[in-house]
Amino acid sequence: MLFFWPKLSRQIRIQGTCVKLDEKYSDAYFESRPRSSKIGAWASNQSDVLKDVSELEDRIKIYQDKFKDHIPRPIHWGGYKVKPEFFEFWQ
Repeated sequence: MLFFWPKLSRQIRIQGTCVKLDEKYSDAYFESRPRSSKIGAWASNQSDVLKDVSELEDRIKIYQDKFKDHIPRPIHWGGYKVKPEFFEFWQ
């Protein structure tokens, strides 16, 4: 993993073993999130370039209308756990 803060001229690199978390853990964490974050998980195609902000706003509206009560965890949404073995700090 790499965390980079260009305005601070700092970064942290972490090496280790990464495993995908099981569905039970991902479900529990997803349930703990605010409604707006859950809707965002459905509406946002991470790393896709938008034409403009209205494209995302339209998707948000679609999922707000679709999920009136319970919002299920999207199948593509889940977590990973890293067991760190090496840290490198740069300034």
